[in-house]
Amino acid sequence: MALGRRGFLKAAAGVTSAVGLTALAGCASSCPDSDPPDPAEQVSIDAEPVGPFSDPPEGRWPAVRGDSANTGFSTGQLPSAHLELRWRADLDIPTEDGVGVVASAPVVDDEQVYVADSTRVHARSLRTGEPRWEFGPLPVTEIPSYSHRAKTIAPRLGPDGQVFVGTEDGLVVLDATDGTVRWRDDAMQAVAPPAVTGAGVYVQGAESVRALELDGTPRWNRAVEADGEQYQPAATSRAVLFRLADGIEARDPETGERLWHRSIRPESAPVLDGGTCIVGTTDGLVGLAARSGTEQFRYTRGDYLALQSPVVTPETIYAVEQPPEAGAAAFALSRAADGLKPRWCSAIGDGAMAAATSEHALTSTSVGTGPEAGRGIVAFTTDSGAVPWAVVGGGRSDTWTNPPAILDGVLIVSTRGGRIVAVSGTER
Repeated sequence: MALGRRGFLKAAAGVTSAVGLTALAGCASSCPDSDPPDPAEQVSIDAEPVGPFSDPPEGRWPAVRGDSANTGFSTGQLPSAHLELRWRADLDIPTEDGVGVVASAPVVDDEQVYVADSTRVHARSLRTGEPRWEFGPLPVTEIPSYSHRAKTIAPRLGPDGQVFVGTEDGLVVLDATDGTVRWRDDAMQAVAPPAVTGAGVYVQGAESVRALELDGTPRWNRAVEADGEQYQPAATSRAVLFRLADGIEARDPETGERLWHRSIRPESAPVLDGGTCIVGTTDGLVGLAARSGTEQFRYTRGDYLALQSPVVTPETIYAVEQPPEAGAAAFALSRAADGLKPRWCSAIGDGAMAAATSEHALTSTSVGTGPEAGRGIVAFTTDSGAVPWAVVGGGRSDTWTNPPAILDGVLIVSTRGGRIVAVSGTER
């Protein structure tokens, strides 16, 4: 597998630019590394836990994409080897045809882990995994059940102990301490995961987008036509980005004024990186100025090769190349003054980019082949794309892993069936 990546680097050297490799067209991925990831080490979600943490791990992961800008980047560091389960918890969640497949990805604050299902929000101790509280019933918003996405949207955490839950009937805000309701906003239906910053809450529903103060006071409301995919907005002090039925649009966070609209269809949630909006589309990656919408760069790997689920770090943009009739490939694209340059790639089947640190990029994909294959979180090294480890779920849909939460030295992983595990290195 490493040979495939090195060969790709040699082949790509000197022939890329901000426009990318336009000669590699067709239905197959342009990554020559067609072998599935082969992790040097695996830890199963069924492994026997070694015991809780003596103190809660440091760090926060307040949203599925890590922050309100949807970058997926964490400044924490993950273990390089020798992983083990510290604790494991199994939630009692609703089932469909006897199988539980509705648990969300986890979000984490300083003390607790939060996971939603289709009717409740669960809080567990970050140190031990033990129950803290549950709140329900709630009609938590659900999304189409793609293999790499949780069916129920995850909560969002605010800066002052709030837990924001998007529901079919509006936005519900709970107190992180005990799960009691702080306030509700019933002005929207089918609420997507909100973007929460220190300056406000930005929410998208079926027919409108809305901004509120952190205490629930309405700031502005605008009618829109959403596309039903329930992608979370991206928000910074510069702009709020919404994916709509006819493209993507930016609004001023304070006034709600529409800054710009582009008729491009994102393949995943938009990302804000400083003053740039980065969008994965059917035509590649597009960079737009956050305030004006002016195109700053466009990177394509060829006709019919979508680039989606971008994860953005200061040095690299990771994205998944998805041909229409072939398996996907993860690409690490170095950010250079003269454009994006491929550094490594790897086949990942039907996977997606999940998150990244300065040393690791995480994908959600299958591990192994045949009846023993399981869906898990696979780590690649950022420099060369080596595969040091994976946290492996099972082959049944209820054991598939959701996008993880990254803390300092610790990974929190949930499955669709409601299992939550804390994974660390043995040095902790």
